[in-house]
Amino acid sequence: MGTANKINKKWFGWISKSISLKVSFVLLITIVIIFSITGSVIYSYTKSLLIRNIETELTTKSDAIAAQVDHLFAEKGAVIKQFASNHGVANLLDTTKSRNEVQSNPQFKGIMQTLDSIVETNDNVAMAWIASSKGNFLIGSNNLLSDPSFDIFSRPWYKPALAEDDVYFTDPYG
Repeated sequence: MGTANKINKKWFGWISKSISLKVSFVLLITIVIIFSITGSVIYSYTKSLLIRNIETELTTKSDAIAAQVDHLFAEKGAVIKQFASNHGVANLLDTTKSRNEVQSNPQFKGIMQTLDSIVETNDNVAMAWIASSKGNFLIGSNNLLSDPSFDIFSRPWYKPALAEDDVYFTDPYG
C-alpha cells in the first residue's frame, strides 16, 4: 500500500498544482483585462477632458485677442472721425482745386503738423494722410505730397471708401 499512496499523492499533487495554476492564470487574465479596460476608460476620459479644456482656453484667448483688435480699430476710428470733423481739413479739401495749390493753402501747415502728431502719438500708425478727389492729390505725414501722376480714382481703396458711410479700413498694401 505504500506504493499506491505515493502514486495517489503524486497524482493528486499534480492535479492540485494544475488547478491552482489554472485558477492563477484565469485570475491573471481577468486582472489584466480589468486593468486594460479601466486604463482605456481613464485615458479616454482624460483625453476628452484635456481637449475640452484646451478648446475652452483657446476660445477664451481668441475672444480676448479679438476684443483687443476691435478696441484698436475703434480707437483708430475715433482718431480718424475726430480728424475728419476738423474744419481746417474740410476747408483745405473744399478750397484746393489741384495738387499745385495745396502747399499754398493757409490750412496746409497746420494739417501737416496734425498728421505728423497722429503718427508720433500712435505706435500702430505708420502713416496718416488725406486725399482729395476734387484736386486729385494726397498729402500725408512726413511732408508727403503725391506726385503729379497720382490718380485717386484708380486706387483700390477709393470706391469702397466712398461707398462706406463710416470709417473704412483697407487691407494692408504696399
